[in-house]
Amino acid sequence: MINKFKKSDLILWDWDGTIVDSFPVIYAAHNHVREVFNLKLWTLSEFEEIAHASTADSYPSLYGDQAEEAIQILYKYYIEHHLEQTEFIEGAQEVLEMVQTYDIPMLLVSNKRDDLLHKEVSHFGCENYFQSIVGAGKAQKDKPNSAPVLLAVKVAQMNLKKIKQAFFIGDSQTDIDCAQKLPFETISCLIGDRQTNGENLRFKNMSTFSEMFAPLQ
Repeated sequence: MINKFKKSDLILWDWDGTIVDSFPVIYAAHNHVREVFNLKLWTLSEFEEIAHASTADSYPSLYGDQAEEAIQILYKYYIEHHLEQTEFIEGAQEVLEMVQTYDIPMLLVSNKRDDLLHKEVSHFGCENYFQSIVGAGKAQKDKPNSAPVLLAVKVAQMNLKKIKQAFFIGDSQTDIDCAQKLPFETISCLIGDRQTNGENLRFKNMSTFSEMFAPLQ
């Protein structure tokens, strides 16, 4: 696997749950919407079922005609709290720094709203790790569709036809499904213990993921 990594043309990264831990504020924001509408609050397990879908995809089915109002409430709460309640996942920045030294292009593709994604990436000083950054709403469809990845490749001015092999590092079924839809061989690496299927590699956390690269150091 190390040899495959060294020969890869591209590294794709998810953001939330992979590089940063924003789960508490995201969970609170979605339950704030439920509270405003006098609905039963999500339990943790219930929320985890929908957490990685983009809001644009999930809210119409959840709130029907009130979806637009619900989205406005959600983002008002989130914008007020996200920077102070989001932090690096332990070991993530070190892995980014290490992988950057291998001179393999890295792209960031997230289902977080694009403007908020860019704000968080800037807040954590991560802009220089990525050749392009694409959040929800920038492509015609969000993950698990391949569209945001293909847009990220285009923004990075990479030749899609020359990409033969990539790694996709994420924490959810959405990332795995997206990896499987790409037009080049993509090795999906799942970080964490979420119940998923179809991933190529699984790592308990960023620390164990970083051990894969030890022979390259």
